[in-house]
Amino acid sequence: MTALLLLVPLAAPAAPPSPADPPVPIAKKAPAAERELATWFDDLRSEDPHKRGSAVAALIKAGPKAKALVPSLVKLIGDKDIGFNAVTILGAIGPDAKEAVPVITDLISKPGAGGYGIEAVAVALARIDAPALDATRRLLISSGKCDISFLLRSQVLAEYPALVVPQVIALCADKDPKVRAKAALVLNLLGGKMNGADLKSPLERAGAAAKSIPPALEKMLGDEDVDIRVTAAQSLSSLAPDRAEKTIPVIVALALDDKYAAKVPPGGVFHKYFQPVPTPAAKALIPLLDDANERVRLWAFDALTTLMVQEPFDAALKDGKTVRIRQGVARVLGAQNKYAVGSIPALRAALTDPEFPVRFAAAWALVRVDTRGGETNAAAVPVLIEGLDQTSDAVRIEASQCLMLAGPVAKSAVPALKKLFGSPKSEPQLEAAIALAGIDPKGAAETVPALTEGLKSEPDSEPKVSRIAWWLDYEVEPRAIRIAKVLAELGPAAKSAVPELIKRYDAKDPHLRLHAAEAVGRVDSEQAPKAAKALIKLMRDADFDFYRVRVNSLAAIRHIGPAAKSVAPTLLSMIEDERDVPAHAALALIVVDPDGARPAFEWFRKALAAEATVNSHALIARLPEIGAAAKPLVPELIVALKSSYYQKDAIRSLAAIGPDAKDALPELKKLVENGPQPEIKWLAAEAIKKIETK
Repeated sequence: MTALLLLVPLAAPAAPPSPADPPVPIAKKAPAAERELATWFDDLRSEDPHKRGSAVAALIKAGPKAKALVPSLVKLIGDKDIGFNAVTILGAIGPDAKEAVPVITDLISKPGAGGYGIEAVAVALARIDAPALDATRRLLISSGKCDISFLLRSQVLAEYPALVVPQVIALCADKDPKVRAKAALVLNLLGGKMNGADLKSPLERAGAAAKSIPPALEKMLGDEDVDIRVTAAQSLSSLAPDRAEKTIPVIVALALDDKYAAKVPPGGVFHKYFQPVPTPAAKALIPLLDDANERVRLWAFDALTTLMVQEPFDAALKDGKTVRIRQGVARVLGAQNKYAVGSIPALRAALTDPEFPVRFAAAWALVRVDTRGGETNAAAVPVLIEGLDQTSDAVRIEASQCLMLAGPVAKSAVPALKKLFGSPKSEPQLEAAIALAGIDPKGAAETVPALTEGLKSEPDSEPKVSRIAWWLDYEVEPRAIRIAKVLAELGPAAKSAVPELIKRYDAKDPHLRLHAAEAVGRVDSEQAPKAAKALIKLMRDADFDFYRVRVNSLAAIRHIGPAAKSVAPTLLSMIEDERDVPAHAALALIVVDPDGARPAFEWFRKALAAEATVNSHALIARLPEIGAAAKPLVPELIVALKSSYYQKDAIRSLAAIGPDAKDALPELKKLVENGPQPEIKWLAAEAIKKIETK
């Protein structure tokens, strides 16, 4: 920091000294140390930048020993070239430079002073006397490229946290709302590990001085400025979780007021605010699902989807006073996906609610909360069939989509879907076709013309971005992608759709490109090599250089299987490049070229033998997807059963290999008896069943 400060002048706060100013007098027989100081001082005013830099460094190093130069250095503070170097040197001299404090203090209010210059002033004042509140204020409101506030990385905070933190707290009451907002935000950031996980945060180093933060933030919850209230709520929840409940009424009041609609963030943003108090927050927000204002209902829905608590949702699902509350809670649980698995009993009970909207919402949720094709999905099917008979196109479309998600367990819905499929050409008819193909591919060849026409009619759109948090992926995929997926499942029966699928190789949405290519490769073996090359091209397209696109493209190649063998050399090169996605490339190579997959197996063995990494874990986590093809890895997987890092995935992989993994039975039986967790015991028992199946 010091080196940087030496190179950055701020402003010319005072008139520069006259060129006629005499050099520092040196007695002919003065001690060597004094003569050295005088020489450095003269060099400080040299036109040679190297001499000047060396002099600054030497005087800083001299520190208090250079106190004789204080009067002369004070005169240099106004020099536009070296003034702030003089400030830095005075700071290094320390308390002996007290006569410089008034002149240095004047720099704080000078216009045009940048963050680095104010940093030099703040550090100098702190080292000479004490941190100055006005200097802290200037650092607080000054921002740089990497930080919203210079104070976060300032040396004065690093050296004097117990003195600077109380100043930031005091600035929470500043008359300028921008200063108050910045102070509340910075206090929150100061609670984090600024310089690495092993070092204490600035607030921890401030000690008792930080105890005044919660009361100051709590007071700000009543600030007249809405932005400050929101910021204070976030900081209070983070720094004082025991007081987080006090933020709930503040946030709810803002959400209810239409005049603040543009300033209050979407509900999903508030998960950090409500995280310390999810149950009280859920109880306060659930009634908003019945608010007359649709904006408020949507805001509450988004916020509730981030609260992973069971009791308030289950209670509202059972005893909610209005249909809209019970329906909304069911939808919230469905949006939470697997995080709401504990509420499955309550959702199943809601399937018998006297109101259809509630029953349907519960069914909608059940096909999202549990594993596709399971008993929970099957329980939702009767209500979803009921949805197919509704007069609303929106409900019939959603019912078809949910039945598609349920999978083969929804076969009892086939007659109702075929009836809807036979209706006049419409959006519900197309969704029924998608569902039929997804539920029973072998019996859905009649849907191919409708699916092809549907794919043709879908616009070439940019990738859709969900309006809520990324981890709550409850929205149905774009229809064109769902059509491509079911056409892939139909296999050769969908060959007439290949020309239309090939047209989508150039779609704007990379995910539609990869699913279209996968479908072509699985439907028409003659086109498979070209489809695989299209997937490789997609992975190398700079416009779509995303991890998810590369991983899913490799999964698509894997799904095409040996017909994609032509890209095996490319897959091999990806395995050898650790900067790419070698784990996924290895999986694909094992499937498309079993005979040439030796490098993939070797990569896997080395990955397991070395220290656990993201890549090795990614491979073993995906290994169950290739089933019996992973047979050569059984010895390594047996060893992995003893690793706490790999244990669960090793068990799943052995189960997927099946009877060919019989050598693992002794170790698996040991885990059934002595596994470290109930889940491990259960997984091992299930794996044994699959391996012993004849």
